[in-house]
Amino acid sequence: MAEATGANVVRAIAPLFAFSVLGILSTAAFQLLVIRQLGPGSFGILAAYLALINVASIGSSAVRNGVAVGVARADLGRVGARDGSLIESIVYGALFVVGVICMLLTGAYDSWWAGVWVALSVLPYFVFARAQGLMQGAGQVTRVLAWSTGAQIAQLVFALVALALGAGWLGVLFSTMIVALASASGATLQVFRGKLKSTVRPFSAVTVRALLITVVFTWLISMDVAWVQRFAPGEVAGEYGAAATLIKVAFLVPTTLALYLLPRFARKLEDKAYQARGLIWSAMAASLSGLGFALVLTLWPQLLTILFGASYENVGAIAAGVAFAFLPWVIAQSTVTQLTARAAPGPIILLVLAAVAQYFLAQMVLPDLGAWILAQGLLGSVVLLLMLAVFLIDRNRQN
Repeated sequence: MAEATGANVVRAIAPLFAFSVLGILSTAAFQLLVIRQLGPGSFGILAAYLALINVASIGSSAVRNGVAVGVARADLGRVGARDGSLIESIVYGALFVVGVICMLLTGAYDSWWAGVWVALSVLPYFVFARAQGLMQGAGQVTRVLAWSTGAQIAQLVFALVALALGAGWLGVLFSTMIVALASASGATLQVFRGKLKSTVRPFSAVTVRALLITVVFTWLISMDVAWVQRFAPGEVAGEYGAAATLIKVAFLVPTTLALYLLPRFARKLEDKAYQARGLIWSAMAASLSGLGFALVLTLWPQLLTILFGASYENVGAIAAGVAFAFLPWVIAQSTVTQLTARAAPGPIILLVLAAVAQYFLAQMVLPDLGAWILAQGLLGSVVLLLMLAVFLIDRNRQN
């Protein structure tokens, strides 16, 4: 029975990983293209604006998980039922638009047009995520990945066109807005035609907690580049951003598994054996992904310089350290999937404290990159251990 179950899981996730590999290749190609063509200075500026979009992606991925968990723990409705997920996505999207505008008004960003394009990109991210959450909660995970991979491929193509036309980093940023609008429109049309709607009331405890867990964890693994950009010189920030951006591709493995496992964890909260197997297998896959990146960069430190170009000759010196620093964070993604399905309040408090600690660590150690990389690794290790402890305590409490 166990072997049959394992075989079924392998068959189920095989197409997901096929899409993921294509997405990884598209994302890596986009990153290499932009990094090589722009150089450290311009890429550092672009990375600062992309960090704002990452804030939106943090919220939108949280909305997707919240919708998926809500749908998985309730019944799908038909046209005519009040759709709480639509209300949530619009409200959260509007709040994040206001937040991004406030960050743009701090004076740290100089380009008015870039600010407008970033602001216009935010709400479509949430609408797109809501559509994906409905598909994911209904078990249509392949469609979720197809849309994500399609968006990644489109981003690569549009960036290539922008750079070929000499539009520079502004053109790349504009292409991001176009892809966000197109993806949101297409995915929303598909769920409308499929009559997928959530009957969960908006802002329920389950969806809000699932959202907050995702928000804070994604913040933790995204804002390191922004803190380096703020507290370190531009060239140093560009080099760190280049290394971190590519290394974070390792997160696509646990993220892909989460698409498959999250709704199943939500439906089988009482099945301790299933929960344990899911955590072990996803943690092993995440470990192999993160460790693979770290070992390759340790044995071949010149790889990123070859990929990015001579302008990034110092990246090789920090790449392996950055990869090892992110290893515990990659593994922690597996525990986040479990805890998001449970929607318990404990992980939220833990992750918020970690986010506060990350900010103060950045203030304390930057612009010393070596100290910052070490701090990131230690903080990730502490978060991983505490998240595992929270998972075990919460699971045993249900007995």
